[in-house]
Amino acid sequence: MSFQQLYYTNCERGLSNYAGFQFNAVTDGTSGETMRAVESLTGYEPPRSTAYASTPEELERCPVNLCFAPGDTTILASVRYVGRDSSRRFGNYFAHALASGDLDSDDADLLPIELWRAEWWNRHPAPGTSLPALEGPLGTGPLSRDQVASFLDAHPHRGRLAALLSAAGLARSRADRSVLVVAESADDAATWFAAVSYLLPPRWVRRLSFSTYLSRPSRSRLHLLGTIPETKLDLGPDADERFYLFDFPGERFPDLSEHPLASLCVGIGLLELPALWAWADSLADGKEATLDDWYPVVAAAAALGRVSLTEADLDAVTAWLEARDGLPKGRQNAIARAVHGHPAITMGHRRTLLAVSDRTGDAGLWEQVHYGLLEPLLLDRTDGAAVATALSPSAAAAELGPAPARVREQLTAETEAQLRRAEDPADTLSLLDWAGHARLAIDPDVLAECGRSMVAPLLANGQQLSPSQRDQAIRVTGWWPAVREGIVHYLTALAGREPADAAAGLAGLAGELLTERDIPADSPILVPYLVYRGLRAQERPAAILSDLAKRGAVTEADDTLLAMLWPARTWPLADATKVLGTVDPRVLASALGWFDATLARKPSGEHRETYVRLCSSLMTSPLAGALAAPERPALQEITELHQAVSEASRLRDLLPVIEAQRDRDSAPALVLSWEWLAPKVARLPADTPGELVTALTGLNSPGFARYLNLIRDRFSAPDAGIAMHAAALWVIAGTKQGRPFEDELSELLTPAARKWRPERLEEAIRLAETVEPGCGQEFRDYIDLARSARLTKTAKTVLSAGRGARRLLGRVVTGGPPKATDGGTTGPER
Repeated sequence: MSFQQLYYTNCERGLSNYAGFQFNAVTDGTSGETMRAVESLTGYEPPRSTAYASTPEELERCPVNLCFAPGDTTILASVRYVGRDSSRRFGNYFAHALASGDLDSDDADLLPIELWRAEWWNRHPAPGTSLPALEGPLGTGPLSRDQVASFLDAHPHRGRLAALLSAAGLARSRADRSVLVVAESADDAATWFAAVSYLLPPRWVRRLSFSTYLSRPSRSRLHLLGTIPETKLDLGPDADERFYLFDFPGERFPDLSEHPLASLCVGIGLLELPALWAWADSLADGKEATLDDWYPVVAAAAALGRVSLTEADLDAVTAWLEARDGLPKGRQNAIARAVHGHPAITMGHRRTLLAVSDRTGDAGLWEQVHYGLLEPLLLDRTDGAAVATALSPSAAAAELGPAPARVREQLTAETEAQLRRAEDPADTLSLLDWAGHARLAIDPDVLAECGRSMVAPLLANGQQLSPSQRDQAIRVTGWWPAVREGIVHYLTALAGREPADAAAGLAGLAGELLTERDIPADSPILVPYLVYRGLRAQERPAAILSDLAKRGAVTEADDTLLAMLWPARTWPLADATKVLGTVDPRVLASALGWFDATLARKPSGEHRETYVRLCSSLMTSPLAGALAAPERPALQEITELHQAVSEASRLRDLLPVIEAQRDRDSAPALVLSWEWLAPKVARLPADTPGELVTALTGLNSPGFARYLNLIRDRFSAPDAGIAMHAAALWVIAGTKQGRPFEDELSELLTPAARKWRPERLEEAIRLAETVEPGCGQEFRDYIDLARSARLTKTAKTVLSAGRGARRLLGRVVTGGPPKATDGGTTGPER
């Protein structure tokens, strides 16, 4: 156990033949490679504030650089500033270095940082050039765990310790950048390095290089570098990118995630850790090179030491333990027992321990793990699937005893007892779900009672279940028919008291979870069940009613049944027609009020054909005679109207129909004027303009408005028959029929007067005159007015005026007697 020694300083005599910085003396046999390594490692520049230190007291305050560089040849060196050289010039330093080919053998217990300021470090040149080897073990300096603990307790940035350890791990494993500690003094930097050394596994620390003081840290590639604030000019603005920078005075720190080993070791504390290192060394396989490798080993040692661990720590331990089947079985079992008794243990950890006890054949541990798995699950009921796993051990474990069968029986008895005592439906559902996962054989009578008194009220009372409770209910009712039997019993009883509540329950999750086989054929809840089952399957309500009637499930479509199928309590036309065509009229005898309400509604345009079909079908149905009195004539009327309108080929064919509907306001009349007559009037050819005037004045207001909207395109692109419509509208304008539509008429006639070809306008004037003498001349005046580019408002006034007043107003506006058009146009006819 010995170390080669090397002295390096500025001296007059040494291994070189000239005065200056050189090796003053070395141990015989020291290689040139070792000397070059020491020389590159031990360079020293004092801080500017101490560059001219000369007294012993001043020199003692200069930073000491303790260097450690492990490798094939490990270098340890203490470098101190000594002020003047032999020529009395400042800047001299003295490096005392040690070299070892096998540090672990030379001093197996050595933590290099503990050599900081050790008394035996030399600072004076030797009289000769040969030094003896230094025998170990090496004496340590003032640093100790107690001293470092006191330093950390008082430091404002002690919370950065785990991050510093994590950075040290990254610096060694990645080798991409060093950890740079900026401290108030080199002594403080050394103390931080000591904290790292004391808190991480010794074998790993002995491969962590460091230098406690450097004036130019950017020139070093060691893992841990120390400096003081005076060297900040050397760091540069990007120091936090080139280093893992821990600038304690400047409060600059890296954004790092704490490694779990660092957090664990800091949590244990450096005063308690030494007791774990021997255990950790005994558990390690010698291949650990990173903090990741050491983490489960140290966590396992901590478990043996009854240290409080996190769930993540136990994750690491159990995963490592499962993979370390080469570890002695007794040691495996000791760790497994320690983990099993830990408060943070989870079901996953226990399942791993079950495999470990299975592998090692430890019957006692195996039994403990079974109970440890099952007892918490029974209380928490959060992972019933784990019970099935625990109760189905491997063939090897089965040789250890009958624990699964015994545990299953005990679990079943305890579960049934808890179910009988349960008062909370949600808790009962959770317990049933857990027991199902565990594959326990619960008494069917207990299950049926749970379904009746607990599960059914929870599902049927309208309470909103959470997603997890819904999943539980689906599983429980799927596993146990007896639970569904209890739900049916509850809903049947409820139907006798509150039919609407029972139906609401069947409309919800309760009905969704039952099957038709669960419900007796004579049960009052069968029909509601079938209705809501069909609706959930998105079947059409009419098809559901038809199916119920065909299978004999219903003999009367009463209001309650219809309201279940159509909650809006009204039939769409298509549904009413479908029901009438597919359901036995005897079943529909109670639904006459629904047909009455359907017939009384004015159908929209796209449904008019359906409305007619419904009327026609009702006329030939046995139900026609039973319909309400006001609706029976409507059936006949709408059918006849539709037939007449459909067969009309010229406008004169419609005039009797229009006359018959003039003063009616029934649903058929509204349909006729709005949907059927107006399009026909707009398109069918008329023999005379008077015929068209008669037709238009016979339309009610909705029908006339519909006609004006439909004729608009023809006015924009005039065809051969459009002049007759212009003439008819001129005649109607200003009358009782046309006055409410002044704006619409003006929007049609004014652009036509301005843009139509003269010959088409002359045709319109001539046709207007045939309806009533003088109308043609009035129309001509209006056209002149519109073509004179006067305000549209004036033209509109003419339109709205009465017949006699219109003639006078036209003369006034045009400035004289009527005159023929000059054949000019103000715009092209479109």
